[in-house]
Amino acid sequence: MRIFSMFVSVGYLIYGVLCIPLIIAAVPLAATWWTVAAVILTLGTGLAMGALSWRADIPRIRIVSGTACVGFLLATALWWPAWNGNLISTVQGIWFAQFPGLAAIAAVIAVRTSVGFVVLAILVVNTVLADNAVHEPGATGSLIGDLAWGYVFSMVFVAAAGMGLRAARILDATRAEAYAATAAAAAEQARAVERGRFNALTHDSLMSTLLVAARHGSSPELAEEARKALGAISVDEQRPPAEVVPWPVFVETIRDLNPDITIAGETGPLPGAVAEALTLATAEAVRNAQRHAGADARVTISVTATPDGVRIVIADDGVGFDPNAVAPARLGIALSIRGRMQMIDGAAEINSSPGTGTEVVLTWSR
Repeated sequence: MRIFSMFVSVGYLIYGVLCIPLIIAAVPLAATWWTVAAVILTLGTGLAMGALSWRADIPRIRIVSGTACVGFLLATALWWPAWNGNLISTVQGIWFAQFPGLAAIAAVIAVRTSVGFVVLAILVVNTVLADNAVHEPGATGSLIGDLAWGYVFSMVFVAAAGMGLRAARILDATRAEAYAATAAAAAEQARAVERGRFNALTHDSLMSTLLVAARHGSSPELAEEARKALGAISVDEQRPPAEVVPWPVFVETIRDLNPDITIAGETGPLPGAVAEALTLATAEAVRNAQRHAGADARVTISVTATPDGVRIVIADDGVGFDPNAVAPARLGIALSIRGRMQMIDGAAEINSSPGTGTEVVLTWSR
């Protein structure tokens, strides 16, 4: 609809330029106030359609188009009391009789096609009568012929505009539905990401506390774990997400998780969500190794960075396990490692078998 409005406005511009000599020639025929008002009501409102429709929504476009239509109707109606009885000497006729179809198309945009045909009939009758009135007797053709020609000629363009506008409205409705569906899908994805993030946080903090409670009962260690869990939830609720994390800052965060670490290469700043997911997934892998690999197991972290991404390997030489034998209810790997990496379009690979230790490989590409 916006394109149609601008198209009609361009038509007004073209006719306005072409009709400048006719407007000047018609000045002696009517009161000065009418010439000024008519130019504003017809050409001014028509040109305003393009300017105001550029960024406007559908209701405003309809209002602007309706104003252009009403302006043309009002200008032609005011012609009769403003005409002073003088006759015109030009062959082309009076200027506003040259483009009544544009106002009818504006009516199609503002309301519907049937209204456009009605407006066209009113304008053709009024403009042809005015054009015949200002010419010498016999200077124009048959009145009936002029009416029929004026209506049929413009009707073709009005009908084409109606069909095109109907297709445009269907397109606008389809696009609006697509935008709504996309917004709903994005909202659902955001909710899913938030659920996954909270589930991972629940596992990392609360499940750890419950594990300590099951193993040691009421103890200072349990109280400390509970404080950490509550602190983690509080920080998660209050902390605004970082937009980017510089690479040196990210490296130091990973280094704090385990002193046995090697760093190779470097990359640019990481998106805040990526840095957080990599850090928390690495922390969960380290915790799993410390809990399950055995008291004498060595845990190492290897970080490899390139301009295209990051690869982190968390390895231990402990007792190992069979990844396929992990019960579905065990959510540490599924949520806190794989789930977090999936949120950032990364990947997590778990390599382990009984007696050979465990290797967790986290990869993310830009």
